[in-house]
Amino acid sequence: MYVQVRDLPPCVQAALRSVGYSRKDIEITAAETVSLAQMGGEGYRAFGCLVDLATGQYQVKRGSWGGPNIANLKNQIDLDTRPQTLPEGCVYIKGEEGRDKPVSASLRVHPNNLAKLLPPKEEVPLGVQKVINALRYIGEYRKAQLAKCKPVWSDQAVTLGLVKKNKAGALSLTTEGKNALSYGPGIPAPWENEDD
Repeated sequence: MYVQVRDLPPCVQAALRSVGYSRKDIEITAAETVSLAQMGGEGYRAFGCLVDLATGQYQVKRGSWGGPNIANLKNQIDLDTRPQTLPEGCVYIKGEEGRDKPVSASLRVHPNNLAKLLPPKEEVPLGVQKVINALRYIGEYRKAQLAKCKPVWSDQAVTLGLVKKNKAGALSLTTEGKNALSYGPGIPAPWENEDD
């Protein structure tokens, strides 16, 4: 699931700003435990940030550039693979920075708090579902799937706020569209191989 950053509690927004996260939405996952370790790669540095939703306090920990190294054998972000209990009133931000690319991050939230941070899921008509499903792909496969969709479905997807259309007519998923997908990455929808 994805949430608009602007819809998150102010303390989570502040924590995301502190690590340089500037995208409009962010992936959010329910988790009761988190592993602090994540591998940075050449030119990258991993980070983790625990945010207390009640107090608004947060603490950022960063790994080493390039990932684990012999000069820093106690860095939790590089090396601590033990599952840590995620307190119910907290959000954990996991991400990486480097190589002149935008900071990437995702949120881990205790399942008891997840519903408070997610927008309500609405029923999406099948035709619209076919349009947003097609838009999760790239290249020729995306074109082939969109060609099976009726224009009225695309218009409806735009009206529902699940898709945005630029001046040239190109379609892209909104945060709401990502959340409305019925099938996740690597899971084809049953209608994808239909000819009609």
